[in-house]
Amino acid sequence: MSLSADDVYQAVKAAESTFPLPAPYFTVDVGTFNVATGVFNGLNTDTEVDQEPVEHGPGQHPRNPAPRFIGSNRVSVSIDARFHRTITTEPAPHVPLAPVLVKFSVTNAATSWTVRVNGADTSVRAGRSSVLVDVWDAAAARWRISIGSRVRSDIVWFQRPHGPHPAALGAFTIPVLPLTIVYAPPVDSLGASSAKYSAAKTVGSTVDFGVTTDVSSTVPVQGSMFLTSLSLAKGTFEVDALALKATGNKVASDVFSQISAQIGEISSTEQTGVADGTESTMTLIQSTSDELRATVTSGGPGVGDVLYFYRDVRMIWSYVDGRLRLCPLSFTRTFLSATGLREHADAAGISAADATALLALDPFTGPEGQHTLAADRFTFLETWEYGFGVAFTHTVSTTRETNRRTTHREYTTESSGWDAGPLFKALGLGGSDTTTVTVTNAVGEKTSSTVTLEANLVSGPQDLFVVNIWYDNLFGTFAFESVPAGPTVKFKGTGTGAAEEVTLRAGGKMFRTVTGPDGRFRFRAPHIPSGDALLRVGGVTRSVTI
Repeated sequence: MSLSADDVYQAVKAAESTFPLPAPYFTVDVGTFNVATGVFNGLNTDTEVDQEPVEHGPGQHPRNPAPRFIGSNRVSVSIDARFHRTITTEPAPHVPLAPVLVKFSVTNAATSWTVRVNGADTSVRAGRSSVLVDVWDAAAARWRISIGSRVRSDIVWFQRPHGPHPAALGAFTIPVLPLTIVYAPPVDSLGASSAKYSAAKTVGSTVDFGVTTDVSSTVPVQGSMFLTSLSLAKGTFEVDALALKATGNKVASDVFSQISAQIGEISSTEQTGVADGTESTMTLIQSTSDELRATVTSGGPGVGDVLYFYRDVRMIWSYVDGRLRLCPLSFTRTFLSATGLREHADAAGISAADATALLALDPFTGPEGQHTLAADRFTFLETWEYGFGVAFTHTVSTTRETNRRTTHREYTTESSGWDAGPLFKALGLGGSDTTTVTVTNAVGEKTSSTVTLEANLVSGPQDLFVVNIWYDNLFGTFAFESVPAGPTVKFKGTGTGAAEEVTLRAGGKMFRTVTGPDGRFRFRAPHIPSGDALLRVGGVTRSVTI
């Protein structure tokens, strides 16, 4: 029997009524940090030193008792060599059997601030006086607030009732899930400017190995983007089913087992290339690449920007033993310009409210000339100038690399496969992959993610553009911000020919332009600082004064 994604979604949705819903989040208000005074009011740790020694006999050695909860505190006692006690009382509020949010507040904070909880940082923008941090089912929250030179840290323990965690299973739909924004360049009078974005990810694994290497694979390429998530969900459903069965909850166990059977046996696979460098080294490289393009045909920044998002993302969730798992089932890829999203959201199948929320992510969609590029989201790169019939083509790339190397000595045979369930067999999916390697030395892995902007900026005979280039740290793309040219030329000169790129580095910032048909160049950006600068033209760099 063939099952569609809708069949599986409806089956899981129907199972929701079998379970009571998990408890909602419980919030613990940790306290308020006064930046002006450095005083923290709230759940504080208290330490007391007992000046009287503990009673003890001759030859007896001090022994510290185990920490214990007393009321709403966790009390620990340490006894030094002279039998003096130090009593530490840490806050330990009682919480229900539910995930926990810890709340931190500040007063008199004029700048952004940071909260670190259990090693994870949360940045809070200036103007916000409080923040909630999810600690889920952690036994304690070790926290630290930093605002400039003011720092405060402590710990909060949580006392939960004993007993088994509830179990539940269900499904829901996310109307829109934003992925990225492809920013359009400024509109030229010829309507010919464009910006192409490409995102490439390369994962290379180098293995120093000993005697033999034998690799064979049959690799399905359909659906690879979310098969890993399904594999994790499949495994957790099976484990959850066994756990529930062991507790005697046969109804819940049967439901989890049925959903697991519909998914089938899964392993995520991708297209791979293998190259042998020497007799003792094998390098395996996996590469993926995506490309998007924005043109000025439908408008410039805030008008012709392309918003890429998933629509109607169907998710399966399970909650067992205090842990929430999420698994994507299906979605629709959608590409719309800002104008299309603003005027034709209904035709795209999304609500007006969701369209407004998506547009709010693009800082250029407000009134013309009015926009704010948040400092914690956008990073300034450089300024480009072009005009009066000149075409300016330039490429900017941002690369993030992660390197990992571990020593490894073992004989390994890895076999993985996907025996697809009814839903995915109907899509022609399934396959196997087997690798056998005798490893006697080390394994290294290098992951590289590169986002590239290739801008082809054109100007008409009367056009003049000064454009700031910003990197959007949230979506990994590059934004074009037009600024008015200054009333006077800040710096000018002559190159060795026409349409030649000229760079000026001043005040730690980069400014670019191109020479005109007469070989001359001019910089008019109003924010070029005065003072010493470096000019590069015709392949030669020299010092100049602005």
